[in-house]
Amino acid sequence: RLPLPSPHQVGCQLGFQSIKVYSSHRFCERLVHIRNRHADVVQTMAQGVLELKESHEVDTGTENSIQYFLDRFYMSRISIRMLINQHTLLFSEQLGARQASVNGIGIGGRHIGSIDPACDVVAVVKDAYENARFLCDRYYLASPELEILQCGVPSERPMSVVYVPSHLYHMLFELFKNAMRAVMEHHEDNPPPIQVNLVQGREDISVKVSSEFIFFDALTTFYIYING
Repeated sequence: RLPLPSPHQVGCQLGFQSIKVYSSHRFCERLVHIRNRHADVVQTMAQGVLELKESHEVDTGTENSIQYFLDRFYMSRISIRMLINQHTLLFSEQLGARQASVNGIGIGGRHIGSIDPACDVVAVVKDAYENARFLCDRYYLASPELEILQCGVPSERPMSVVYVPSHLYHMLFELFKNAMRAVMEHHEDNPPPIQVNLVQGREDISVKVSSEFIFFDALTTFYIYING
């Protein structure tokens, strides 16, 4: 038989628990402050690139070096913000703070922080397409249609994956914007549809966006910061 804990031991345990809760709350506040403080980094970097192009002649080697740096910089930023959002969503005490921690879609009851254990890929594809189509309609007064082809899963069944919906949305949104621009500049009168091929394997899902003039892999880095 194990001896019962003394009142002093119980008091020490409660003391450590209160310290942990207090520290966790302060830590979440600090993380939110750090995240909000760097909210305008993307716009600031874009402005810096524009000013660089206007004030200096950038050769090919320098351009490639800047591109390499920005790729690593933005990947690091995405990773850090992912960790901050995940922690604040899981450990923040206020529901409002949880919902405000991520500027994304699909933050609901089944989510584990910002991760959706059953992210509906087709729903995210359609959402990203509709928002990109809205911009295309405003600029070109027309837009290509969307065709979704599923392989590995029947079309009547949802294609789900464990993923962060907001990350998938942003990648697809940028792909659709680039795809629609390419299509409309070559087929403004009768634009061909944009095809999205979804292939589900044993351990992953491949997403490919294609049209008559473009073919992008959603998992390939395609951002061009210097010439884009």
